[in-house]
Amino acid sequence: MSRFTNLKPRERILAFICTLLVCVLCAHIFLIQPAEQAHSYASSLLVQLREDDAIHESSYKQALHSTTTLQSQQSQVLTELIQANTSLHSILHEIYAQGHNAFESLDSILTLSEDNRLTLQDIKIANEQLGIISLKGSGAFEDIARFIDGIENLHKQYISLDFVHIALQDTLEFEFLIQDMRI
Repeated sequence: MSRFTNLKPRERILAFICTLLVCVLCAHIFLIQPAEQAHSYASSLLVQLREDDAIHESSYKQALHSTTTLQSQQSQVLTELIQANTSLHSILHEIYAQGHNAFESLDSILTLSEDNRLTLQDIKIANEQLGIISLKGSGAFEDIARFIDGIENLHKQYISLDFVHIALQDTLEFEFLIQDMRI
């Protein structure tokens, strides 16, 4: 302090200004620059997080849309299966209501087609007097072959496979005429 008091007023002002500049420089180096770097880093992280959030939101919306589409397709298939099941039951009721018992093995045939993963599109009575049922559908060749073998093994129920027609359209399609031989 004694040196400071010996200085002239102009030298005191110059020393004060130098001390002030050193304090400002130290404050800038130790306080302001780290805060600016932290702010810059935080800003870049925020931008990256917003980009990631936009990407995840887009992926979520796409997944939700595909799930919704899949659910609607499954609902449509389920509705079609319910309608097909209803029509099969109505055909069975028509057959059993006739009282001839000519088609009592139809349950075995339908179970056999389900076991062999065949898709039946049409089941109708081709000739009521002769006890002939017409089955139309599609499936894989191995499944159709197992179905034919299964029909032939229903001999104890007096079932005869009278006509087989297999054609390749979009899928492998078949038509069978099955006769109950007890009539």
